[in-house]
Amino acid sequence: GKGSVYVASNVPFIVHWPGVVVPSEDDLLVANIDVFPTILDFAGIVRNDLQLDGKSLRPILDGTGDFTDNWRWRKYLLLEYGYARAIIMHDFMKYVALRYPPDLQALKDSGVDIDHAGYLPGDRRHRYSGISKSQYPFYFDADQIYDLKLIGDERFATENLFGTGRRPWSEARLPEFMAEVSATLPHSFGEFTA
Repeated sequence: GKGSVYVASNVPFIVHWPGVVVPSEDDLLVANIDVFPTILDFAGIVRNDLQLDGKSLRPILDGTGDFTDNWRWRKYLLLEYGYARAIIMHDFMKYVALRYPPDLQALKDSGVDIDHAGYLPGDRRHRYSGISKSQYPFYFDADQIYDLKLIGDERFATENLFGTGRRPWSEARLPEFMAEVSATLPHSFGEFTA
């Protein structure tokens, strides 16, 4: 999802490097943030002065790592866009939180179609105007939970699982985990603030 926290976890990552990459297929949670650390690792460059969000994929690509359990590789991915944050867990449960600041929330509550970046209708940067509710019926729900293993991506969600009681662990724990992850960031986000 460019410019969105949606549809960001169902894109295949394919690497072809004969003699180096061991052919395999898995469902490990990887992202574009892992490319740079991987290049550094294969080049033998150690940069302890850099704080990188990604991890080197080398143990996966060269077959030296044992990641029989997805959580051993990565526990979660954090996605951020505007006033939306999402956590995709190693088991592919996804929690999305949408938190506008009070002034934008007041406009939203009055019926103004504000996008996740806070742009108003008529602004050329406004995304999903008019189609968001049909394409993503839960786009403006403050809290959202999706089982990506079950549906593939949010475009196929027929319901937001948050508040249904069908995923009690996810409903209780994922917002707590969002708070834990948010506390490590240099910026605030709704009630998920350090």
